Amino acid sequence: ALRAERDQRSDLRAQLAGARATAVMLAGLPALGLLIGTALGADPLHVLLHTGAGLGCLAAGGALEGLGLWWVQRIVRGAETAA
Repeated sequence: ALRAERDQRSDLRAQLAGARATAVMLAGLPALGLLIGTALGADPLHVLLHTGAGLGCLAAGGALEGLGLWWVQRIVRGAETAA
């Protein structure tokens, strides 16, 4: 019984690897966007922090980022408690 439970937990971890990878990717996307903008010669931090449209985009992006991370965390916790 213990071996079966261990195998089940191992299988669950493998199945949740995709959701966890999604969370890591979501967390890194804003930094990647800033790096790409800088590489293209723009000043993304100035635009985000000193223009009305930039502040709106920053607020909307932050809200969507938080919502996405919350959703992935909810999926992982739900699967872990169900197992």
